[in-house]
Amino acid sequence: ARIGSAYYGTLAEAVSAANGMEAAAESPVEIYVQRDAAVTTTMTINNDITINAQEGSDVTINAGSCSATVFTVNAGKMFTLGSADKQYCGQITVSKDEKAGRIIDCKGVFNLGYNSTLTKAKSSAWGNVILNTGTCNLYGNVKDNSCSQGSSTATTGCVILNNHINAVLNICDGKYLNNACQYGGGALVYDNAYGTINASGGHFINNSSYKGGVFGGKANNSTTNNNGTKINISGGEFTCNSATERGGVIWAEKKTVVMITGGVFEGNSANVGGGVIGLQDGATTEISGAVMKNNYVSAAKTSGTYQGGGAVLLTGAGFGSLKTMTPSLIL
Repeated sequence: ARIGSAYYGTLAEAVSAANGMEAAAESPVEIYVQRDAAVTTTMTINNDITINAQEGSDVTINAGSCSATVFTVNAGKMFTLGSADKQYCGQITVSKDEKAGRIIDCKGVFNLGYNSTLTKAKSSAWGNVILNTGTCNLYGNVKDNSCSQGSSTATTGCVILNNHINAVLNICDGKYLNNACQYGGGALVYDNAYGTINASGGHFINNSSYKGGVFGGKANNSTTNNNGTKINISGGEFTCNSATERGGVIWAEKKTVVMITGGVFEGNSANVGGGVIGLQDGATTEISGAVMKNNYVSAAKTSGTYQGGGAVLLTGAGFGSLKTMTPSLIL
């Protein structure tokens, strides 16, 4: 790895050096990786730092031997993996090689660049790809990750966890493929603390969970807070995502508010109800401008409350609320 003209034997050494440098105004310290690298210990980001592949190179940071978090981004610091240039020539991948441990613990700002991928995190921990208590901006790819945390009676488990009242997750572009949770309220993203999820772009394909194939929101102790989790979808393509129970794309509970003003939802499914959205116990949604087609319930129960809703299911003790659904196209 190199910083300017200085070369370092390991990526960890380069990060340590970058932490001690003075970043120029509005310009982070840039680390370029020329070849595949192995990581065995946590790298703490305590400066504004960018790690990118050397232009023209495709490199993998293999973190399978790191049983802890790979990158911890401290509060007040910004870490960018990859490039903000969509045309950048070179790819950078961080792989957990299907081993335990988290990839990103974001307490500050984390940017996932267009040319970057987070993959093969496999563990029982919530947020084994990203634990976010700050701000995350995603333009790259998150694929082939899995989480086995939780149980069929607990809506827990996800590969990205928003876990603070001020946590903001912005999904702007990229591909989110084949992420799975054995249980949980959102295979890809779950918000458990009144935070905000914004999706304005990206391709979400073949993600699966017990509840909520892509997104989930459940604000714990919501009676003590006037605001619930916010899930805002203004764009993106959601295809062939599924839930074993309810909400093929989204599962929301309590004071969660789901706002859908755009996006295409096609071929998503749930076994019990809500091929696209499942709402329970006071969660609400407003839908306008979205296209929903060929979403379905694959195996409705023969009895019980949870049944039906090829697009939207309202259920639970307090039920959910579908406030508006216009002028969406539902086929």
